[in-house]
Amino acid sequence: MKRLKIWINGLNLIQQYFVVSFLAIFVFMLFIFQYLNFNIDTFTNEQMFSYLHKSQNSFLDASTVDFDYIDNNCTHYIYKFGSEVDNEILSNEKDGIISSKDNILEVGDQRFVYSIRNIGDAYLISIINDDYRREFKSSLISGISNSSIVIIVSVFMILMMWVYSLIHPLNQIRNYIKKVKDGEKATLVIKRNDEIGEVAEAIVDMTDELSAQERIREEMIQNISHDLKTPIATIKSYSESIKDGIYPYDTLEKSVDVIIEHADRLEKKVYSLITYNKIGYLQDNDEDVKVDMHDVIEKAILSCKVLRNDVSIDTSDVMNDIYFHGEEEAWR
Repeated sequence: MKRLKIWINGLNLIQQYFVVSFLAIFVFMLFIFQYLNFNIDTFTNEQMFSYLHKSQNSFLDASTVDFDYIDNNCTHYIYKFGSEVDNEILSNEKDGIISSKDNILEVGDQRFVYSIRNIGDAYLISIINDDYRREFKSSLISGISNSSIVIIVSVFMILMMWVYSLIHPLNQIRNYIKKVKDGEKATLVIKRNDEIGEVAEAIVDMTDELSAQERIREEMIQNISHDLKTPIATIKSYSESIKDGIYPYDTLEKSVDVIIEHADRLEKKVYSLITYNKIGYLQDNDEDVKVDMHDVIEKAILSCKVLRNDVSIDTSDVMNDIYFHGEEEAWR
C-alpha cells in the first residue's frame, strides 16, 4: 500500500487522471459483463415469457374469429385433455399442469422457451427457439454497450476538460514563481473564484509584499552605508594624519578625541542595526521566547564582581521561576 501511494504521488495530474479513468472504466465494464449480464438474462427471459403470452392471446383471438394467424417467431400447439400426449414439454412437467406455467427446456444442444396455458378442455403450448432469445439479448447488450461507450467517452471528455482547467492555472502559477525566482518581470492573472484563484491571489500579494520589503531593505542598506561612511572616513583620515605626524585638530589629544567621538557614533549605529535585526527576529519568531531572570541576574553579578570587589550584592530575596519575554543577552 505504501509503495502504491509513493507511486501515485510520483505521477503528475494528467497521469493520475488516466490511471483513475482506466480503473473506473475497468470497474464499470466488469459490472456490465458480470452483474448486469445476470440481470439481462433474467430480463430477457421475462420478456420472452411476456411475448409468448401476447402471442397466445393473439392466437386465441384469431381462432375465435376464424382467420389465419401467423407468428414466425412463435409456434403454438393444442393438446386436448385425455388424448395421448407424446409432447416432450408435457412429459417434462411431471407435477402436472393446473392452469398455466412458464419454463425453459433444453433438448440436446437446443434450448426452448415455452409457456403452457389451460384453455378449457385443452392445453395451449407456445414455444420460442432460444435463437430468438439470444438475438434479443445480443441486441439489448449491444444497445447498452453502445450507450455505455457514449456515456464513458462523454464523461471522459468532460473530466479531461475539467482537469485541463486545473492544470492550466497551476502551470501559470509555476511559471510565475519561476520568473520571480529568476528576477524576471512577471504578471499573474487568474480569474477564478475557487481555491486555485485564492492561491494565485495570495501568491501575487506575497510577491508584492516581498518586493516592498526588498525595496525597504535596499533603502535601509543605502542609508546605513551613507551613515557609516562619514565616521569611517573621518577616523581613517585622522589616523593617517596622526601617523604622518600631522594633527588635524591642533593637538594630538584633540585629534584623538575626534577619532573616539566618531568611533562612538559608529558603535551606536552598529548597535542600532543589531537591535533592529533582533526586533525583526522576535517578530518573525512564532515561539514565545522566555528567559529565566534568576539565571540572568546571577550571571550579571558574577561578571561584575571583578570590577568592584568591595561591593557585595545580596540576591537571597530574588524568587526563582521568574520569566520575562526576550533574549538572555539583551537582558544581561
